[in-house]
Formats: sequence, structure tokens, C-alpha cells
Amino acid sequence: MKAQRQVWGETLAELAGTDQRLVVLDADLATSTRADIVADAHPGSFIQVGIAEQAGSAHPTNPLHLPSTPSTQPNGRTSPVQAS
Repeated sequence: MKAQRQVWGETLAELAGTDQRLVVLDADLATSTRADIVADAHPGSFIQVGIAEQAGSAHPTNPLHLPSTPSTQPNGRTSPVQAS
């Protein structure tokens, strides 16, 4: 069984390869959340924003911005992030 953070990173990388609108915003946790997989596979879909900057990262022209933090990873107690 893969670690959930590994599945998270792999899934984001797969999605980034199919939808150019998707951008993963990382708050200095890329190796912890495995968002580094996206950074390696699709550098144009990955932005390192630092810790404080991520809270204000939503942008109305990009409805698929996905912050990558441990709190966004499904763990059975929270619902997964869903793009609308």
C-alpha cells in the first residue's frame, strides 16, 4: 500500500499532465506532501509560494488552483479537495 502523500503527488502530476489550467501551489512542503512529483514532471504547473503567501493564493481566473498542504490530503476524517 502506498503512502497517502505519495498517491496525492502522483495524482496531482497525472492531472497536471491532462489539464493545463491546474496549478499546484506549495508552501515549502513539497517533499512532505510529495508535490515535488508535480514539480519534477510538470514544472510549469508548480509554484513554490512560501508559507504565508499560500492563504491568499486563490485567483478568479484559475478555478483549478490546488494548494498542497497536509490539510488538503484526504485522511478519512476530511473530504478531498474538489474542483468545481
